[in-house]
Amino acid sequence: MCRKVVKYSDVQTVKTAYYGYVYSKLKYGVLPWGCSFKENIDRVFKKQKNIIRINNGANRNTSCRELFISMKVLTVQSMIILTNCLEVQKNIKSLKKGAPAEYNLRERYKIPPTNNKIRNFQINLCNNILNKIKVLPLKDFKSELNRVLFENAFYLIEEFTEFFYQLLSEGFEGFLNFINFIGFSILSSFNTYLFNYIGILIHT
Repeated sequence: MCRKVVKYSDVQTVKTAYYGYVYSKLKYGVLPWGCSFKENIDRVFKKQKNIIRINNGANRNTSCRELFISMKVLTVQSMIILTNCLEVQKNIKSLKKGAPAEYNLRERYKIPPTNNKIRNFQINLCNNILNKIKVLPLKDFKSELNRVLFENAFYLIEEFTEFFYQLLSEGFEGFLNFINFIGFSILSSFNTYLFNYIGILIHT
């Protein structure tokens, strides 16, 4: 059916057909799939990639990552991430209820684990997201997370956690560089003041 749609339709119609016939069926199962075996997710993802290739008239050996990005279509892994993170954000108050007060700023927005395997999977995903995104209202949170997922087309859920870990690392490195720059500026200003002061003493 995909081949017929591609043959007789324009790009927008093909994309609409994808969301109507494929995306809707994938979305139905993404909430529990997160805790499924990787092999099961990979089988679904393989079929999704085949459909994306057909929709773009690409051959079977073409890498799909750029196709996902250009079409603004989420990989099944990204769908799992989005759905499960939204589930946490919708229930954030109840998940944090009864948790001890946390005064460590780095841990302040961490959600404590529960006794539920699926819920803990969702929590671990959400805990990896930058705090500046986690504190957004639900609508803005969804929009920002969608942007990250559309722009990166993650093939593995681990790529998602690594992405934010890398951002944190770069941010911390930038902070250290800023501190070093400030320290150097202060030291240079002090040295200039000291030399000027010594010059005044010599000439008096």
